[in-house]
Amino acid sequence: VVSLLGLVLGSVIASYFGEDEVFVWTSFIVLTIVHVFANYIGIRALQLNTLNPQRLTILVDDMFQTDGGNISLPQHCTAPTPTMVADVESLLWFRHDHVSIRLGFVPPTRQFDAVIADEQSMLMIRESSVFLVPHTSTSESELASLYLAALLLRRHLLDRHADRRAVMACASAEELRSLWFKSVDAARASQTDFESLLEHSGWELRYLIRDQGQRFSSEKRE
Repeated sequence: VVSLLGLVLGSVIASYFGEDEVFVWTSFIVLTIVHVFANYIGIRALQLNTLNPQRLTILVDDMFQTDGGNISLPQHCTAPTPTMVADVESLLWFRHDHVSIRLGFVPPTRQFDAVIADEQSMLMIRESSVFLVPHTSTSESELASLYLAALLLRRHLLDRHADRRAVMACASAEELRSLWFKSVDAARASQTDFESLLEHSGWELRYLIRDQGQRFSSEKRE
């Protein structure tokens, strides 16, 4: 209906003012702006219940709390609904507060602030980016737990350092290692309750981890 009205309005303008180039171009620019703005409002009205990195980050930031260097899921916590998250989600860019989490991606550089590897994953930290590469034997459930741990590590770093643009520079390799293992323990302890709360609020968990990207083996990286 909207497209049809646009065609009718365009035909009317062209038939009556087709020879006035200034008016035609002015009308084109104004109507294009209105069209783009209407599309933005329409997309903003969508309330998706699937999880992408931005929505999951918003949920973790809202539900988990830090206390004395520890991070946990409060006992009487509730998960924001898809409607509530849609109101704060950015459509133009992903606001990650200067700490980004990349899953299954190995950057070409070999210079990292910290590299932490165990039997399930390899965590590489460089400047404001955290690269999480799972082991070939890591299950989907374990991968979801590790990704949650990476988000909790991000919360640790943002809460411990007031200057969010320099969170990585303020943390030593040993501190990053300690915070990572603390985040892994917190993620494993709260994963079941966290996912249960998400499902109760109407979130679809099938797409919690969609793109696993690269993995590494004990012998070599894939």
